Amino acid sequence: MQNGECRMKNAARFCIPIPSLVIAALVCLFSPCLRVSVFQLSAAAQSDDFSAREEFALRAAAKHVAPSVVRVETLGAAEGDASVASARRSSGVVIDAAGWIVTSTAAMEGDPKTILVTLADGKRLAARRVATDESRQVVLLKVDSPEKLFVPTAAPQREIAAGQWAIALGRTFDGPDASVSVGVVSAVGRVWGKAIQTDAKISPHNVGGPLVDIRGRVLGLITELPLDGAGGTEGGELYDSGIGFAVPWEHIAQVWRRLAKGENLKPGRLGIGLKSPDLFSQPAVIGACQTGSPAKKAGLKPGDRIVAVDGAAIERGAQLRQALGRKYAGDRATIEVERDGAKSTHEVELVAELPAYVRATLGVLPRRDEMALVVRHVLPGSGAETAGLKPGDKIVKLDDKPIASRSDAAAAMTEKSPGEKLSVTYERDGASATVDVVLGGFDIALPGMLPPARASLGTGEKPSLDLGTAPIKLPEFAETAAAYVPERFEGRVPLGLVVWTKAAAGENEAQLIERWKATCDASELILLVIRSKKQAVWEPGEAEFVRRAMEHVAGKYGVDRTRVALFGEGADGAFALSLAAALRGRVTAAAVAEAALPPTVELSPTEPLAPLAIYSAHATDSRQARRIDAGLARWRALKYPVTGKSLPAGMTALTGDDLADLGRWLDSLDRL
Repeated sequence: MQNGECRMKNAARFCIPIPSLVIAALVCLFSPCLRVSVFQLSAAAQSDDFSAREEFALRAAAKHVAPSVVRVETLGAAEGDASVASARRSSGVVIDAAGWIVTSTAAMEGDPKTILVTLADGKRLAARRVATDESRQVVLLKVDSPEKLFVPTAAPQREIAAGQWAIALGRTFDGPDASVSVGVVSAVGRVWGKAIQTDAKISPHNVGGPLVDIRGRVLGLITELPLDGAGGTEGGELYDSGIGFAVPWEHIAQVWRRLAKGENLKPGRLGIGLKSPDLFSQPAVIGACQTGSPAKKAGLKPGDRIVAVDGAAIERGAQLRQALGRKYAGDRATIEVERDGAKSTHEVELVAELPAYVRATLGVLPRRDEMALVVRHVLPGSGAETAGLKPGDKIVKLDDKPIASRSDAAAAMTEKSPGEKLSVTYERDGASATVDVVLGGFDIALPGMLPPARASLGTGEKPSLDLGTAPIKLPEFAETAAAYVPERFEGRVPLGLVVWTKAAAGENEAQLIERWKATCDASELILLVIRSKKQAVWEPGEAEFVRRAMEHVAGKYGVDRTRVALFGEGADGAFALSLAAALRGRVTAAAVAEAALPPTVELSPTEPLAPLAIYSAHATDSRQARRIDAGLARWRALKYPVTGKSLPAGMTALTGDDLADLGRWLDSLDRL
């Protein structure tokens, strides 16, 4: 054996050169007092040797893959209402020698008019966008190259494991070398089974580039995937959090030829909502099946418990989402359900788009101090009013199905559509009667004065919770928050929650709360004021603090989940609208003044178990009127209920009667 060789295969980190061992042994034998020092020197030599080997291996792996890494430049991308003339740079990877290149959808932001690709040897070629994998945020480009391009080797997906080396490469800087960032694979099967997670530094410079193992094989393509896979925290917001994602290269290799034919790949949709929002501890019990969806057509029903998908056991909601999250529109799935103690199997073909869901309503507001469904108020012009329902009526059946609570009625209504007739059995003055009600849409007009939501206000025992104004502090965040809880809150009947995202300078928390106090008291609302870290502008990643603070208050006070709204004015309102689109299912409304939905925000179709209503007010002379109206048109096109209100000229904030109007609107969100 030669000097420096190791008897243990693949154990370089434990090897010490043979001369070092001999010297150490001799010195220790004759000079015990020097033993520690000698072994310290040997350890240092060992460490230096390992570091050198480690550096060599990492550099060799990066060098091997670098010829496949390209620069992607785009020109003429749309930003707002204009096109941006300056070039944007990102990275890409060669997937086929004939000029096929994959990159992240982040490189194509704004649908650029011109795409240029710079190869590793410096050649600059025009490229065209061929197709997009919208599920995994991957774009396929084509360049016409006279020479064959270098294609990297893929690491088998089955061999990728947490803890192994991960090297992120990019090519956005000038010069012959690719940028290199080193870390490890921190998890696999992330973003509902679609991504590898790494702690290697991910930034706009290497998004679209490869994630490589220490053997020079490509693990995956770095891309910006939403952390929850549903428009929640976006991958781009995680640059500084130690989290980045890559789509397994082996998977891209399996589907890129479909993209090469011009086929855009879209996420597959089943069209169900689960009964419990807790995906990680609750079973996958269907809460709603959307009309016209694959689930409905296959015979799935609310109450069914999904126990297997394609033969793999499903015990929790998260496993169901993991199993379906990998699939594309057009893919088939075999779903086994348990219903009334018996099991049945259903074949479904997933679709790209679901029919727009329009929420149907009877036209009543329920009392909140009753477990049963007791009518608090009948909305003017509704089907309930036409059928003769009155405040105080107790609804006991819908289409001959017993209704024991408001939640039972809400679940039953998800199966209905506006224009349908619904048989309603109710009790009044000790007598029972049945009427047919023609259902209307969830069109929230500004209501007039409303009767109390419960029989008595402020007479119950006070809970042992902070009432009035209280600071809210989450120790892991630098942002600040304060809450106002009406003094007459009893804890017995939950309040609604308004989350005011406030970054702009001006009023402090106390002044903001004072502006809302009367409205909160009248409409039974908790106000949570959240200030950005810099208290000037919202930064990427701060959406997580908003979500966590909102959930903290909701958990502490047990808020009414049907009345959780985000609020903002001006630029803060735009942030609130963006956040509402991402947190659909956690919030039920967004209310803004003088604010437009940013055109870059993607809106998802409406869903039965994730209702969201929009309230927008702006001045008659608003300079943003055109942008505001355009944003509202986008919501309406997807069948979201939208309420618009005109403010006096020059008014940009809600106060007095206008704020009271909004309070009553929020008070009526729990309508049935």
